[in-house]
Amino acid sequence: MKFFCAVILMAGVCLAGVVNLPITISPEQVSVVSYDGWSVVKLNLDQNGMVCVTTTAPGEPLLPVISGNVLIPPDAKLKRVILKNVHWQEIATGLSLY
Repeated sequence: MKFFCAVILMAGVCLAGVVNLPITISPEQVSVVSYDGWSVVKLNLDQNGMVCVTTTAPGEPLLPVISGNVLIPPDAKLKRVILKNVHWQEIATGLSLY
């Protein structure tokens, strides 16, 4: 019985996993276009499974948002999301965002 419990415990630990999802955006993928006297920031992504949408809150600027799905087993529980190696780079200043 102890052996059976040990095998079950080890199987549970071994099946626990980590999903790494690297997302890299280079300055060349960011464009700022003029629209009706305003600036609109766009992302030109070429990463599989990722799409770029825009925020839609009334009265707020339109900003690009990266959206995608990470599929996990139906009985799995998400413990945490960690952002690692975040690097910021200023692209432009003084914009009037649409």
